[in-house]
Amino acid sequence: MKSALLALAAASLLMGAFLGYVTWTLKETEKTLLAWPTVPGTIRSIAVEARPKSTRVINTGPVKLVWMVVVSYDYEVGGKACLGDKVSNAAVYQDLDVYAQPTAILTDYLTRYPAGSSVTVHYNPAQPQQGYLELDVSGSRMFLWATLVAGAVAVIALAARVFLVR
Repeated sequence: MKSALLALAAASLLMGAFLGYVTWTLKETEKTLLAWPTVPGTIRSIAVEARPKSTRVINTGPVKLVWMVVVSYDYEVGGKACLGDKVSNAAVYQDLDVYAQPTAILTDYLTRYPAGSSVTVHYNPAQPQQGYLELDVSGSRMFLWATLVAGAVAVIALAARVFLVR
């Protein structure tokens, strides 16, 4: 029993260290995003459509369709015209397997950003053509909680090993 508790504490500490690193990395990325400058822009078009989900690796299985916000907007940085197509730095889609029709989470974007409306575009100063209408900086929060839970499990396992198992 003592060795099992020690193993649990060690595994929890390792997991906590890994999750802590991920949390720190995400937090630094979020700080960078929040420092991006903004410019005015105009929505050209917006729709919610069924599209194939893009992946970074070659998918040998069937193509997965998702409901996705498809947007196009114009903005200008330093006198150079740019065309944006991203709503957010976070994923904005829903699986067609789960939702027969897009939910209000996606269709609300149509009301929020109607064609012809003025918007604020956050753009990457190093690559001005990379722009977003919204920035999601909540990703690190989930990892922070997971880090704290892993740390708590480690402390509880060590305390149980010391005080409960004789």
